[in-house]
Amino acid sequence: MSTFRSSDFSLGVSYYPDYVEDFLCAEIPVYSPSHSAPGERGQDSHSPPSLLAPSISEKEVRHRIVQDLDAMCETGLSVLRMGEFSWAHVEPREGQFFPDRFLFALEEAKSRDLKIIFCTPTATPPPWLTRKHPEILPLDRQRRTIGAGSRRHCNLASQAYLDHSRRITEYYASIFGNHEAVCGFQVDNEFGCHGSAFQFNPEISTEFSGWLARRYGSINDLNRLWFGAFWSRVYSNFYEIPLPDHTYADNNPHLELEFRRFSSWLIERFQKMQADIVRAQCGKWNTHNFMSLFSDIDHWSLVRDLDYAGFDHYQMKEFPDFRDSLFQFYLMRSLKPHRPYLLLEQQPLQVNWQTLNRRLPYHYLFLWTFQAFFQGAGAVLYFSWQRFRGGAERMHDGLISHGGLNHENWQRKLLRSMNQCIEDMQHRLQPGSSLEDGEKSDKQNVTKERLFRPDAIVFLDYAAFWAHDICSQSEAFQIFEILNRITALLQSLGWSMAFCRSPDDIPEEHRKARCWIFPGMQFALSPTQRQACDEFRKAGGSVLSFPTTGQMDSLGRMIPSGLTFLHPDAILDDFGALGPEEKESILAANAGFPETDPPNAANQRSSDPGQITESDATGESPARISKDGGSMQEGLTLSASLWAEKIHLPEETLSTKGPRGANSQRWSEGDEPAADFLEDPAIEVLARFQGGLYSGAPAILRSNAIFHDKSEATTGAGPKPGHPWVHVAAFPATDQPEQIGPWANCLAEALGLVGSKTSESGAGYGTDDCIYIPELLCFQGNFAAYIMHGESRTRRRPGQASTDGWSRQSREILEEGLDPHRPALKYCLNKDLSLHIETLQHTGTLKCSLEAGQILILPRKESP
Repeated sequence: MSTFRSSDFSLGVSYYPDYVEDFLCAEIPVYSPSHSAPGERGQDSHSPPSLLAPSISEKEVRHRIVQDLDAMCETGLSVLRMGEFSWAHVEPREGQFFPDRFLFALEEAKSRDLKIIFCTPTATPPPWLTRKHPEILPLDRQRRTIGAGSRRHCNLASQAYLDHSRRITEYYASIFGNHEAVCGFQVDNEFGCHGSAFQFNPEISTEFSGWLARRYGSINDLNRLWFGAFWSRVYSNFYEIPLPDHTYADNNPHLELEFRRFSSWLIERFQKMQADIVRAQCGKWNTHNFMSLFSDIDHWSLVRDLDYAGFDHYQMKEFPDFRDSLFQFYLMRSLKPHRPYLLLEQQPLQVNWQTLNRRLPYHYLFLWTFQAFFQGAGAVLYFSWQRFRGGAERMHDGLISHGGLNHENWQRKLLRSMNQCIEDMQHRLQPGSSLEDGEKSDKQNVTKERLFRPDAIVFLDYAAFWAHDICSQSEAFQIFEILNRITALLQSLGWSMAFCRSPDDIPEEHRKARCWIFPGMQFALSPTQRQACDEFRKAGGSVLSFPTTGQMDSLGRMIPSGLTFLHPDAILDDFGALGPEEKESILAANAGFPETDPPNAANQRSSDPGQITESDATGESPARISKDGGSMQEGLTLSASLWAEKIHLPEETLSTKGPRGANSQRWSEGDEPAADFLEDPAIEVLARFQGGLYSGAPAILRSNAIFHDKSEATTGAGPKPGHPWVHVAAFPATDQPEQIGPWANCLAEALGLVGSKTSESGAGYGTDDCIYIPELLCFQGNFAAYIMHGESRTRRRPGQASTDGWSRQSREILEEGLDPHRPALKYCLNKDLSLHIETLQHTGTLKCSLEAGQILILPRKESP
């Protein structure tokens, strides 16, 4: 079975042999017909003219397929994906199959050593099937029938649809799957896209009732657990429970949450059916093209039945956001951490479905491709081979323009440069090899698999996100916005990240992470999850949590004490969303040190033009950001938004210790917890809200104690010592670039994971140096890559030397892990889309200036 390895990097494309006849037909344009003169051709003046398509022979179709495959090889593509919308072509009438065109394409691909990822076609049931079984068509929340003119028009509980899906999957797996050119299968296409995860057919209602009966057993238990007395929602049996369809007011949120769980399970069941058939019929591996920014399905559950995680990478924002892509790639890398993920559809710059389909700089495609590689992709397939000349995506970009194969467009020029870059990387970036031109490793040409060991683990539980999303309180308060902000903080520290569903479900590949992060929208920790956190902290790890962590149980009910993970006596007094005009100001004491309010700190204004200040929500000027000898003597003012919590701590729980500095030391594997972490089990308040509704309330808290239950706070047993758990009561406003560095430094020092090295050097990131962050730091094996996607803009003190184009903090932190015996590589995409490769000795690496469209690859020291 052909597989992908972590050292592989293949380029490919989506290709449609079943569309070729229509492509050829479209090369002869149809002009607007006019009515014939009366009596001409036997027509009267009221008869519409006939529209005739040109005759296209199968020989012409096959000739074009050969031309396409030759052109793909010439541009360096090696993987093709095909067949996901081909049901009507292969089976135009029930039981009548025409596989010849695809079999011809597979034979031609085999002769050119092209790998094929074949797809099951169940995302687009053909017209004859929906006409024969109209119950296949899904109903939406308003009970309107979804028409058959697009895609995903399939009711996942319809027995007719399930039977025909099983039958066509068996046919595809046996006829196409057993061909030597096919390396694996993609099951269906983009589960859940266009809101299709939620369906409201009668069959769905019946399935849902049975699912609830199996899950709860007793209708009385369900009534109590769902708060059934509210609005008179007490049921007598499971079949009385409605689907959460269109209502005047909000549905029962517990019904809505369970329906989302059920809907994801229904898709999981459907996927498993096909994956099992493929393995039985041809023994090939399975993948699926998830949409990482579509959150209606649980990726963790669906990926269990797949051999590879795959996904489609599209930017959903008006302007491309590389941080958005960063956490998408890390998420996909985390679904199957022991294998590379497959980027099955890469946006080819312009798309056809956004509100504004703007032009983008050509180098974006170059940078996205290598960003994917350095974040663990084994293959990147562009969508698609040629711009469609018809259909709903005729304005969507492609590698070949509307002009066809004879037109030399920019994408083909870019592919040639990327091929040169990939060939150079694969030659010089093998484990144990040298980066010097022409020098090879003693040993080998054998590629070892390398595990990805992230610095931070971010927990993402889709069900918990659904529970909060059902009553979100703010359109801006969304999990992907939160993940974007956390990504910004980790990126500025030079930390890599991975995602996991739960603390008690950490894969072996990720167990050496030094920080666990709860990004909010998390259920209350179960006993096993809490125990996992305790063991992690005892072993030297640190935990960081954000607002809404632990506020709900797994049914979406608010719990009385949502902060017991921090301390048994911590009370959540109040919480809520911040409006778009609100910014909470947070005054941190000596960043990472216990609270010592400086006199009149909140009333000082900066007169130094190099100092950054910001007014809080009340219009008052908070304390200035200032540094002296590595400590923030006058406090550090941070800005927060989206959501805030008001936390009450009884006096006896607060630390009475004075300032200390040991917690600013870097933690490394094997270190014992620093002594000062163990001396005081109480909570330290590291920062408070300044002004605004929660003025004076704790904003950043730290606990060095491990409590198993409330009794330990009062009994002689007492709490156990551990490394810090830091909780932040508002979300860092990293949408303000100047805030990223101060927030990152403050939190890292509070966690005991980063020292004050940057402060000592006078290169504070975001305060004196880069205001806009143009670079992206990615990791793959023993190499790190800086990817420059924009121009650097700086804000400096008078007389301060200019920066060199990329952030000094990330550079300095990474420098400790660089291999001084191996040079760096700089890949520059020139304006004519040609590639310039430069080898830099270590002494020149950190002085290198990067510009937009350039990549700097830095060799890291081998992990012990």
